[in-house]
Amino acid sequence: MLKRKLQQTGIAVVLTCLAASVVDYVFNILIFGNTDIYTPGMTLAITLTVGFPVCFFLIAQRIDIQVGKEALAKALDAAEDANRAKCAFLSNMSHEIRTPLNGILGMAQAMDRTTLSLRQTEQLGVIRQSGETLLAIISDVLDLSEIGSGKMLLNPTTFDLSTVVGGV
Repeated sequence: MLKRKLQQTGIAVVLTCLAASVVDYVFNILIFGNTDIYTPGMTLAITLTVGFPVCFFLIAQRIDIQVGKEALAKALDAAEDANRAKCAFLSNMSHEIRTPLNGILGMAQAMDRTTLSLRQTEQLGVIRQSGETLLAIISDVLDLSEIGSGKMLLNPTTFDLSTVVGGV
């Protein structure tokens, strides 16, 4: 990187020296017609003394900003790739867990239609409630993965706030 900065600074300083020499010549010889004040060596010395550090600073800043932008773009791409992978994983995981859970909840519903003892009915209630809670969590995870991937469609609906708060 330093080599690149020095190369570009060298080019800029050479161009600056040429421009300063041309300006010095034009003003002192062509415009004023005074060869006594025309000092190309002094112009070159001043331009090099002042021009090199200024050019190096400006070029170094430009290159550092460019390198920073490139690194930021790479980091952003990596973060977006990681987010896509996370969303795909969550979506697949949610679907894979939902399938057997639906079987468990379906069997619990079928068992609820049979004659059971009080203890068995209570145990079946725990199974159903736990399964429904787990299904709600899985649905929320799936919703989060859809939000993250930009696939979530919002459907505004009205609801009774007091009912929701009461449920919480």
